[in-house]
Amino acid sequence: MKRSENIEAVRRLLDRLLIFSFSEKAAEKACEVAAKLEADGDLIGFRDLLIGATVIVNDGGLLTGNVRHFEKINEIKLIR
Repeated sequence: MKRSENIEAVRRLLDRLLIFSFSEKAAEKACEVAAKLEADGDLIGFRDLLIGATVIVNDGGLLTGNVRHFEKINEIKLIR
């Protein structure tokens, strides 16, 4: 596949996705979730925490191959 075809394929994919921005509200939710997970002795990666918080504050669902980390976040809607 040529570079131009790759770029066009990515653009078509992005047109079909809903992309959320990280916000102050998501940062606050990430802190809240991190505190709960820490209290429960269940830590997850920082990036996963930010992704999960962003999904929660935008009332979205998350399709991921990394279910093991995200299922520790009670409020998140995982798409399986």
